[in-house]
Order: sequence, then structure tokens, then C-alpha cells
Amino acid sequence: MKQLYVDVANKDYSIEARKQTDSRIAILTGLCRKEVHKIKNNLENEFNTYKAPINRANRVILGWLKDSEFLSLQNKPMIIPLRGESGSFEVLVKRYSGDITSRAILDELIRIGAVEKVNNNELQLITEGYIPKTEEEKINVMAKCVRDQIKTIDFNLSHPPYEARFQRQIRFVDLPEELIKEFKEYSKERSIEFVMELNIWLKNKKENLDIDAHKVKLLKAGFGLYYFEEENEAED
Repeated sequence: MKQLYVDVANKDYSIEARKQTDSRIAILTGLCRKEVHKIKNNLENEFNTYKAPINRANRVILGWLKDSEFLSLQNKPMIIPLRGESGSFEVLVKRYSGDITSRAILDELIRIGAVEKVNNNELQLITEGYIPKTEEEKINVMAKCVRDQIKTIDFNLSHPPYEARFQRQIRFVDLPEELIKEFKEYSKERSIEFVMELNIWLKNKKENLDIDAHKVKLLKAGFGLYYFEEENEAED
């Protein structure tokens, strides 16, 4: 919220032909000038003051889900050995976690219920992605999802229909509870399959590109799905 206050005050409430000062932003937001200076500097350098540290366990899971060395012919994550020169958990961790040891990563993945030991020498991935456990991790993930969805809504409201970004939803009312339970599991299963298909497709496309980052504009794109459930309302 502090970042938002400072950003809006800086961009939208400046005095014409005058540089927006930290003192004026402090007056507008109620924050102290020292804090305004720090937040403003972070925003200008595109650094999130409250950004959670990159989770190495998440990198390892994503690598397991998309790296062909650890996937079957059906693009499913394989059961892999703990150690080995190729296709092992040891190689996976070294490739995607930086300088974190495989033992530390394994402990974390077991803690969050992402992997299980098939025997003493092999591991199986039992989750479709990193599931955050701490409040901070959950907020960070959910905030990104909400931000992306709001950006799509804002884009679609301000552009003609032929330029609109994909945004669809199905809604049924008066559904019995048992059918909802069945639909919840079915939609989750199919959504995971679809998201993984998009993930692998985009990864393969990106790896086969030969681009010069200095000559081509690089952007960020993605795709999200979500499930909802609520009580019937009068308007339904």
C-alpha cells in the first residue's frame, strides 16, 4: 500500500512544470520523507521493496515439470534417482537451485509434500507445482495472480473487442453439492493438463528461438485459470 501511495502521488499529483519532490510526496501520503525516498528509489529501479526471496524449491519443481531430461515421452515427470551424472535429482538441483545443496532442497520438498521417496534411491514428484506454505509466500503468489488478472481486465476495458486478451468464464447455478465436488476434481485435473501443455509448448518454442536480446523487444506473457464456488444470489 505504501508503494502504491508513493507511486500514485509521484505520477498523478505533481505540480505542472515542477519536479515532484520527496517532501511533497510525504505531505500527500502521510509518510515520512526518508521512507518516501527509499520507496521512490526502489520503484524507479523496478525493485519491489517487499518482494519475497526467490524460492529455490520452486525452481527445482518447475525444472522437473518442463525439462525434457526429467520427463517421459508423454511429458510427465519421471521417477528419478537421487544421484547420477544425468537425469538425477542431484543434476536437477544443480541445474535449477544455484548453490543450494540437494539435501537442503530435498528436505524442503518433502516438508511441503511435493515429493516422496519411492525407495531409498529414487524420488517421485507428487505435485503439479510449488504450493506455498507460509503466509508471506501465499500473499506473494496470490498478489501476482490478482495483479495479472486486473491488468487483463483493464486492457479489455480500454481496447476494442478485436484486440481483447482472452478472458472467459463458465457459470452454472442450482447445482447439487455432489456434482460440484465432482466438477471441482474434474476441472482441476483438466486444468493441470492444459497448463502443463502450454508450459511445455512455450518452453520448447523459446528454446528453439535464435534472438538477439539487444535488437528484439522482450516481453512477459502467461496464461491463468481459476475455479470459483459460492452461494446462489438473487440475481442468479
